[in-house]
Amino acid sequence: MAGVPQIIFPGNLFERRYNAESAAKLGLGLFFDDSQFDPLTLRRAVEAIRADRDVDARVSALRSRMAALGGLDRAIEAIAALGAGASC
Repeated sequence: MAGVPQIIFPGNLFERRYNAESAAKLGLGLFFDDSQFDPLTLRRAVEAIRADRDVDARVSALRSRMAALGGLDRAIEAIAALGAGASC
């Protein structure tokens, strides 16, 4: 995780949409349908995130939590172990 709030237009793929909805529910950013993609929507989204005084703290807290769990390297190791039939 880059440690910045997200503005997400995930398209119609279930996994992307699920992740976008999850990020929004956690207060890490905003998501919109692709049909809403235009300069005005994007500008309003940026303004809304800037107005949210707590978004940076939420993003930073998640970033720290992910790092404490081992970050990307640990996730890759866990996925590889599952693919090899080992338990994590």
